[in-house]
Amino acid sequence: MPETGSAATHTHRYPLLSRGRRRRLKMRGVVTARYTRLVAIGVLCLLIVGIAIALATRPPRPDARRSLIDSLTTLAAGNYSAARTNAQAAIKAAPTLGIAHAVLARAYLELGDGLAAEAELARATDAGLPADRLHQLQAHARLLQDDTDGAINEAAQAQPRYAGYAARIQARALASQGKPVEAQAVLRALLDQMPNDGAAWTDLGRVRLTAGDVGGASVAAGARGDAGAGRTGGTDVAGGGRSQPLRARCRAAVVRGGVAARRLLSPRADRICGDAG
Repeated sequence: MPETGSAATHTHRYPLLSRGRRRRLKMRGVVTARYTRLVAIGVLCLLIVGIAIALATRPPRPDARRSLIDSLTTLAAGNYSAARTNAQAAIKAAPTLGIAHAVLARAYLELGDGLAAEAELARATDAGLPADRLHQLQAHARLLQDDTDGAINEAAQAQPRYAGYAARIQARALASQGKPVEAQAVLRALLDQMPNDGAAWTDLGRVRLTAGDVGGASVAAGARGDAGAGRTGGTDVAGGGRSQPLRARCRAAVVRGGVAARRLLSPRADRICGDAG
C-alpha cells in the first residue's frame, strides 16, 4: 500500500532516513550478539577455572590400606583417638574391610566404649571376619557394659593365641563380681606363662590394691615397670614417625605387644603389610 499523508512526504524529502535507521538497528543487533557471546565465553571460562581449582584443592581419596596401617601404628603407640579416626578412614575407603572394623572395635574398647565396639565387631563378622577370632574382644565389650557373666563366657571361647587377652578380661570380670582371689589366680597362671605381660601385671596390681594388699600391688607395679623396659626397643620402632618406611611401621605395629593388635592381627600381618610402601 503506498504511503500517504505526512509520512509519505517525510520519506520523500529524506530518502536516506529509513535506510540509516535500518543500518543502526542492524548494528545494534550485531553489538548485542557479540556482547552476549563474550559474556557466555567469560562465564564458561570462570566455570572451567572453578572446576580446576576444586579438583586441585580436593583432598586425596583415602587409601584403606594406609589408613589401616596408621590405625595400627597409633593403636600401638597408645593414641586411641587417632587410631579410631584412622580406622574410620579405612572403613570409609573400604566399607567391607572386616579387619578395619575389628581394629576400630579395638580402639573403641581402649576408649571405654563397649557398645560402639560391639557394633563394630558385628560389622566385622558381617564383612567376613571369622567370629571365633573375636571372642576376646566381645568379652571386653561385654565387660565394659557391666555384663560380667557374658564377658567370662566370651573369654572362655577365645582361641589359644588370644589366651592372654582373654585371661585378663576374665580376671577383671571376676574382680567386678567381688571375687579377687579367683581373679588373682587367673592372672598368676597367665604370668607364669607370660612373665613379661605388662598389662597382666597392671591388672594384678589393681586387683591387689582393691583387695587392700598395698604391698602386693607395689610388687606388681614394679614388675610392670620391668616388663615395659624390656619392650622399649619395640616401642621406639613403632613410634618412629613418618620417616620410617611404611612396611617397617606396619610390621612394628602388628608384632608389638601390649595394646597393639598383635594378638588380634598377627596371622594377617603379612597380608596387611606385604606390599606396603
